[in-house]
Order: sequence, then C-alpha cells, then structure tokens
Amino acid sequence: MIKCMLGLMVLVLTGGRIVAASLPDDMDKQITAAISAGDARSLSGFLNNRLDLSLLGEEETVSKAQAEQMLIAFFKSNPIKTYKVIKSGTSVDGSRFSIGELKTETQTLRVYFLMKKSGDSYLIYQFSIEAT
Repeated sequence: MIKCMLGLMVLVLTGGRIVAASLPDDMDKQITAAISAGDARSLSGFLNNRLDLSLLGEEETVSKAQAEQMLIAFFKSNPIKTYKVIKSGTSVDGSRFSIGELKTETQTLRVYFLMKKSGDSYLIYQFSIEAT
C-alpha cells in the first residue's frame, strides 16, 4: 500500500511523467515498460544529465535532452514489436546493468544500459541499442 501511494505521489508531483525512483526493482520494471512501448519521454526520466548513448554504431556523449530527442527519432523510425530483458544484475561497485533483446519490424537488436547510484536513486549513464 505504501509503495502504491509513493508511486502515485511521484506521478502527481511530476505531472504524470515517470521519473527515477529509489526502488531498483520498480525502476527496472518502469524502464522495461518504457523501452517496450518505445516511450523515450518516460525513459528519459531515468537518464543522467550527461550519458554515453550508442544507437546502431553511432556513439556519443550527450545531454539528457539530446538523448531524449535521439531516442524519440530512433523509436519513430524503428517501431518496436517486443522487448525482453535477457540478463540484469549488480556489479561489485554497486552499479546495475541490463541486457535485453529488442525486436522491431525488420531486425533484432541488443539493448544494454548501465545505471549508477546518484543520491537516493539510480540513473542511466550508458545506453546502447546495437545490431546483434
């Protein structure tokens, strides 16, 4: 019940937009849902202010706003059919990672992201979508 109320408070305080939460398992579900839906706007709530972004071999360090726009364009030109997490875990230094398989209408891609603790929550510092 408390978890549900906290979630509702976050949604109300952020105008209904999903943002980084302090519960890693809940975050994993929200990030998975955002990727599955091709929802770059919700995904951007979990991005660090600067991050390494790699989309089909084009890699650069970008701001959160730039990453959101690049992901919007990517998801628009690559409609998602399915996304599933293949492996996730925690490194010795406490950072969290996830590897997933993203299927579009024309290809199967690998998604990788790395989250590091920032204050009370985790933020994505690296995000990659690459051909398998």
